[in-house]
Amino acid sequence: MGLLDRLRSTSSLDRLPETIGLWPARGVVFLMVYGVLLIGATMFLMPQWMLHLRGVHTVGSVLAKEPENHLSIKYRFQVRGATYDGEWGPWDLSGTNVGDSVTVIYLPSRPQVSMAGEPHLGGWWFLPFVVLPLGAAIVAIGGVRPTKARRLTSA
Repeated sequence: MGLLDRLRSTSSLDRLPETIGLWPARGVVFLMVYGVLLIGATMFLMPQWMLHLRGVHTVGSVLAKEPENHLSIKYRFQVRGATYDGEWGPWDLSGTNVGDSVTVIYLPSRPQVSMAGEPHLGGWWFLPFVVLPLGAAIVAIGGVRPTKARRLTSA
């Protein structure tokens, strides 16, 4: 049983279109799904944003290239005598070798939050303002359907 089937089988969701109307019910489901997806997107985008605002640059070294892991690299850097490891991708693996120096940016208050290279915030708006609303709209329209009584009267 898929997620939409489980949502549709919930009795409160089944009664929602009868209670407030079909499109308002779809709007409620849209807002709920979009909210959950937005929390996940924020957790993905927030570290890059914080690194962009407050990040400190240092130099690290490439420990490994991982073409099967989203074209990522593993790197190591030091902050105030402590050594930290990180992983970042996608990365141009063709121009990178193990042992190469790499620019690392990290949060001074939490050096374990880091990334290789510069934070790329171009196009950040596409996820929360295009992809997530589209996904939420598909779930809302597909998940909230007219009741049987409404389908019979409109036919």
